[in-house]
Amino acid sequence: MLLLAVVAVGVILGWLDGGTLRRAGRTQLRGEMLVPVVVLAHLGIYRLPLPPAVAYWAWIVSFLAFIALALANRRLPGLPLIALGVALNLVVVVANHGMPVSVEAIRMVGGTLSALAASPVTHQLLTRASRVALLGDLIPVSSWGPLRAIVSVGDLVMFAGLAIAVMAAMGGGIDSDVMCSGIDANIAGPS
Repeated sequence: MLLLAVVAVGVILGWLDGGTLRRAGRTQLRGEMLVPVVVLAHLGIYRLPLPPAVAYWAWIVSFLAFIALALANRRLPGLPLIALGVALNLVVVVANHGMPVSVEAIRMVGGTLSALAASPVTHQLLTRASRVALLGDLIPVSSWGPLRAIVSVGDLVMFAGLAIAVMAAMGGGIDSDVMCSGIDANIAGPS
């Protein structure tokens, strides 16, 4: 649900910047047919009754696929940030064989440890033994219903990239030639 909120923020910013959803629909992505497959595979790991080793490696492969898709489209604004955010999450997940989650953050959003126990393949309790702990799920975002979440630095970077990508795809903004000509004139100095 938080991901949909990020997309909504991107749409609102794009609209305020003069963009349209029609323009966003024309954006061409390399490998765009794989996007729904990768997203569904990534989310399916949480829902499907897979053996733990299979679920873990499927999760890792989905991270790598997200990074590959974002890098294949790195010319589009926001996509390099998405790749970086996913890569930061991948680093902490591989280092710990799961995403460490802060107990304090769980309590701050009104969650319980039993919810964490329900996803032992993908998430685990943050401990002193956790590696690169600063990249774990430490940041409580909201304690309100569907937006209740704990995120990582990688998630925040990825969310920023997603909002920028949506906004840019909508095609608003000041003409870059106008902006650049003003910059060039300032660099050259007064005539």
